[in-house]
Amino acid sequence: VHPLMLEAEDQANRSSLQLYYHVCQSVNLHGQDVLEVGCGRGGGASFMKRYLQPHSLTGIDYSEKAIEFCQQHYQITGLHYQVGDAENLPCQDSQFDTVINVESSHCYGRMDRFLAEVWRVLKPGGQLLWADHRQATRLQELKATILGAGFELVEETVITSSVLNAMKFQGAYNKALIDAHVPKIARQIFYHFSGLEGTHIYNQFVSGKLVYLKMVMRKRDH
Repeated sequence: VHPLMLEAEDQANRSSLQLYYHVCQSVNLHGQDVLEVGCGRGGGASFMKRYLQPHSLTGIDYSEKAIEFCQQHYQITGLHYQVGDAENLPCQDSQFDTVINVESSHCYGRMDRFLAEVWRVLKPGGQLLWADHRQATRLQELKATILGAGFELVEETVITSSVLNAMKFQGAYNKALIDAHVPKIARQIFYHFSGLEGTHIYNQFVSGKLVYLKMVMRKRDH
């Protein structure tokens, strides 16, 4: 992946934003109506709106606190955030050109319900840009679920090595941040969440048991 040119204010989040940029390279978002499901604290959505210039971008997350943070920190024309359930999206049918979902779906109870909702809110021919990790033994199950939901799998790329490099690059910064702000008794939990070298999730990527994928799915008409 080519280095991403970022404004100074975005440099601290380079690894995360590089992932968003890579995921979005398959589609020109300029002028589109875009939905991000699982937007978290909103940095990815803000980046996409500012750098990739969609007509509108709506970020949805299940966490009310995360959405409150987004609404307080990102005041950008055409960028909106709202609370919503990935398996029951508060959106109209055929509302969006593209849906983005980055490192969120592994937390969902029913992947098939999420995909059915994405299919519903996408315009005909619209695309889902997706990136997340899965157990290597469950990849065929995932593909069957995607096809069963009415999507054509346009692109599938394993990006585990790039993600590992990003985890290494970001690791020292994340550890210093955790050590400075998290009580010692709770640091191991935060180390794991951040994917520092030596943690369980990091080792699973190295061993190949866990695979990080980027996929592009296009809505087919049933």
